[in-house]
Order: sequence, then structure tokens, then C-alpha cells
Amino acid sequence: MKEPITEPKKKPGDIDILLYKEGNESNAVGIECKIVKSESLENQPPKINKITSVQKKGTKQADGYINIGFSRVFLMVILLDDGRHYKNPNFVFRTTPTEELKELYDFDWNTKMNTEVGIIYAYVNQLTSNHINQTKGLGLRIEREAKERIQCDGLTEKIKNLNY
Repeated sequence: MKEPITEPKKKPGDIDILLYKEGNESNAVGIECKIVKSESLENQPPKINKITSVQKKGTKQADGYINIGFSRVFLMVILLDDGRHYKNPNFVFRTTPTEELKELYDFDWNTKMNTEVGIIYAYVNQLTSNHINQTKGLGLRIEREAKERIQCDGLTEKIKNLNY
């Protein structure tokens, strides 16, 4: 979503997820989503992309949500883990090893992003070569809660106008 919440061609860009309850628009939650992909490779370390981009762009955009004036703001890091090429006989364990994701999980969010921004890790795993709707893993973890703030009145009015 862009207009009327954000202005065209200005940071933070679009709003990835906007959550609010009709009649209680003054407690809206803005969520910036960034995707990291991990692809398993046979007899090699996994190919992981976009970690640096997530850390740089994600933090800036989430901070932009704070400047817009949301009641709460989260950065959601979505890890798409393609474990189809791992040969572990128990497909539940066909995931990217944690040590390979250290750069993602050990990032210093506190000094790089406003401490009022919450952090959510979402984990989607393709376990076998079957369609993802048949065999998948899904995890969700709130790493850090967003600090609730008083939402700016101008944003509340824009959100109320979305209902009409």
C-alpha cells in the first residue's frame, strides 16, 4: 500500500502490511517485510542471498514507518529455505544449518535500527520436491516486541479514510 499513507517515490516506499481494527484506527501496526532465500546445494554450503540487503534496506524502511507515526512497527524477516537437495533421510531436518544463518540472526539490530521497532522472523521451508502445499515447514518467532507509541493523528485520519 502506498497512497494515502506514503507519498510516491519517497521513503519508506510502500507499506507491506497494515493491521488495524475498524473503529480503532489509532492503534495501527505497520510491518515491513524483507525476504532472505536459502537454497540447499548437494555436498556444498547453501546459497544464501539478500542478507545484507535485508539489513540495510529493511532497517531504513522500518525506521521510515516510525517517522510516519504508526502505533507499532515491526520488521519481518522472511527466510525462504529450500531444503529439497539435502539428503537427510528424515525430511524434517532438511533445513539450512543455523551456523550458515549466523550473519542474519546475529545482526546488531539495536544499533542499526530504532529500538522501538519490533523484529519478527518468519521461516518457510520447502522440505521435499513435492508441491510446497504438501510438505512444508512454517515457523514464526517474535524476536523483539515493538514498543507501543501514541500514533500521530494525521496517520489515523488517513487510515480511517481507507474504510470508505
